[in-house]
Amino acid sequence: MADLAPRSPLVIRMQTLSKGACLFAVSLSALAGGVDAIGFLQLGGHFVSFMSGNTTQLAVEMANGNVREAGILAGIVGLFVIGTMLGTLLRLFAI
Repeated sequence: MADLAPRSPLVIRMQTLSKGACLFAVSLSALAGGVDAIGFLQLGGHFVSFMSGNTTQLAVEMANGNVREAGILAGIVGLFVIGTMLGTLLRLFAI
């Protein structure tokens, strides 16, 4: 049977992590969730890193005609996208 897996260099193979690496990943996830929860509470209902929540709120605010709140949310999502693009460019062109 032929191997149907893509031959792209971007394919990432699964690997087994050590207990320490798993603990580190879980700790980072918990920290990110905590930061997002605190940010949500402190920023009046805007997520720091949970962009799907922000885009959902953006759609609701647009549907309700709340232009000011929709603009704030669109700005947050837009800045997140720009930051992601800049981070990717830095990674691609870093020496």
